[in-house]
Amino acid sequence: MKNVLKFILVMLCWVTSMAVGAYGFSSEYNGVTIYYRIFSYFESETAIYDAAEVTYFSFDSNGGIYSGYENVESISIPDFVYHNNIRYYVRSIGDWAFYSCSGLTSIEIPNSVTSIGSSAFEGCSGLTSIEIPNSVTSIGNYAFHGCSGLTNVEIPNSVTSIGNYAFDGCSGLTSIEIPNSVTSIGNSAFGGCSGLTSIEIPNSVTSIGDWAFYNCSGLTSIEIPNSVTNIGNYAFGVCSGLKSIEIPNSVTSIGDHAFYYCSGLTSVEIPNSVTSIGNYAFQGCSGLTEIHWTPNAETDYSSMIGSSGAYLPSTSRTLYLHKNADNAAMVETAKTNLSGKFKEIIVVEDYGSYDLTVTSAGMSTLYLDFPVVVPDDDNLLGVFYVFQIDGNIMLLKRLRDYIPANNGVIVMANAGTFTFNGTGDEVAEITDNQLQGVTESTPVSSIDGTVYTLGRGVNSGYFGFHKYTGANIPANKVFLVRNASSGVNSFNLVLDNEDGTSTAIGRIEDGEFIPENNVVYDLQGRRVENPSKGIYIVNGKKQYIK
Repeated sequence: MKNVLKFILVMLCWVTSMAVGAYGFSSEYNGVTIYYRIFSYFESETAIYDAAEVTYFSFDSNGGIYSGYENVESISIPDFVYHNNIRYYVRSIGDWAFYSCSGLTSIEIPNSVTSIGSSAFEGCSGLTSIEIPNSVTSIGNYAFHGCSGLTNVEIPNSVTSIGNYAFDGCSGLTSIEIPNSVTSIGNSAFGGCSGLTSIEIPNSVTSIGDWAFYNCSGLTSIEIPNSVTNIGNYAFGVCSGLKSIEIPNSVTSIGDHAFYYCSGLTSVEIPNSVTSIGNYAFQGCSGLTEIHWTPNAETDYSSMIGSSGAYLPSTSRTLYLHKNADNAAMVETAKTNLSGKFKEIIVVEDYGSYDLTVTSAGMSTLYLDFPVVVPDDDNLLGVFYVFQIDGNIMLLKRLRDYIPANNGVIVMANAGTFTFNGTGDEVAEITDNQLQGVTESTPVSSIDGTVYTLGRGVNSGYFGFHKYTGANIPANKVFLVRNASSGVNSFNLVLDNEDGTSTAIGRIEDGEFIPENNVVYDLQGRRVENPSKGIYIVNGKKQYIK
């Protein structure tokens, strides 16, 4: 009940202050009179506190803002202030608080402030720098609009949103760091920041608003993270200095006029995630000579060529259509429909690739989610998969031409890096592969069963698959899974020579397989030190011992 009464009293004070003027009370700090409005109270874990925000003095005779700070050059705001024997914590720089204070050159904001209101510093053309404390979570619309003298701003990682036109017209701004706490960049947030040469957008941002960087003529490069799904209308319009831009594979739509009159742009790559390209998106991009596009079945490419299309087609430009296993038919359709609208249309087979490094140990594993060609390299001794397991023996079969997608293989080679290139050819499936794999780091705890990976025996030094004791399976690596009760500690590798013989692989030295000489196993794959009469496996071959 006490808290309710307190809230009512606070609201009455606020209403009363609004009736007589813009502010509720004033207080002098460091020789400067600062105006405040009582606007709320806030709770911490232990208490309830009164709160106030910094505001302006009043309205002028024309209904405009009269801040009361017109002759102030420097101001320091306290984190709390007393009024009528009540302590008020300063929680906000209110809307229009320092509106059009062109003589203001510096300001100190306490870390009690959590928000900077709309137009709080709009038109403060004399302000050259400002430190925003890490207590601030939001920067309002037009907060620093027209602060043409501002050269540097550091936004703390407490801020989650940058309002519309927040830094619009800050032509002197040369650098700004957006923290990875920000999830959205408002409309025209940095419009007209002609002094800005580069900016890095963090991967927390999912949307770039309309006009966000419009007329940032000094901007030469920008990195868009793969968290962004939408590029707004006019987002980079008239960024005449922009020479290149990489649109990530997360973007699904490019807005109207998004790159309007980016005359310095020479090439652009449109990923296969883009399904919509807005009207006039690339109009006036006079320097654009190359367009790389990976279409998909959902892409509406009619917008590229309509009467108000994206303005991509031009007889002075070359269109590169990137073809992969999923969009082959779409590429051929697009090539036909866009014929004659570009200087040249070139189909690029882009099926992916992977570089595998093999150490001096001579053996590694590989798992990919796309089919690849086995490299033609003398240093590559062979690529194998496990087609059968007998006891603790893994029988290997060689793959000579292709590795199908989603198949774990063992690669034996001299030390070096080998490039496995993707293919659009039809690759026969393998139905008896015993190996599994992952394309990204995966916790072993998520795998049901006992996990084995390629490694060398502690005592023998020979290669085999041993119980894995690590926490995660690395990306693009292979493993074997047996039931949780498996009593086998390791599996030995035996190569099927395809001529009725086999070779037990021990290790690789100087580019040759070194077998486990005279090592004897029973038919269950168990090593036997003193074999008695019977059939055994010796050096990878079945033999009868009398």
